[in-house]
Amino acid sequence: IDNIQYLSENMLGRTFCPLGDAAAMPTIAFVKKFRKEFEDHLEGRPCPFETAGRVEQLPVFA
Repeated sequence: IDNIQYLSENMLGRTFCPLGDAAAMPTIAFVKKFRKEFEDHLEGRPCPFETAGRVEQLPVFA
């Protein structure tokens, strides 16, 4: 998680392509706002949020 945060912060404003900033900004926000949840999942703790379960097949919209 520290590496993700470090890389994202160092990408922001330092890339020639604007997609670098576009990728860095939400990543920085995710780590800032949900760090504990990331750590819980990495350490094998159960998800604190209600989940809908596993999706066997994605719906097709035609």
